[in-house]
Amino acid sequence: MKKILFATLCGVLIMSLVSCGDDDEARTYYTVTFDADGGTPVPANQKVEEGKTATVPSPAPTKTGFVFVAWTTDGTN
Repeated sequence: MKKILFATLCGVLIMSLVSCGDDDEARTYYTVTFDADGGTPVPANQKVEEGKTATVPSPAPTKTGFVFVAWTTDGTN
């Protein structure tokens, strides 16, 4: 009887551990790339989960003879 109980408990434990997977596989991530158009510093890429928002880079890049106004999502004003 003890062997059956022990085997049953081991089976339940193994099933519990196997069912606890990493759910990152089900998530979708996007890489956000910033184009400083020759300015410095060039912000690092950001890995953003679907449905979340990227963080505005700080400091904003600077470029001699230009004034930084804002980031765009499609490269237009």
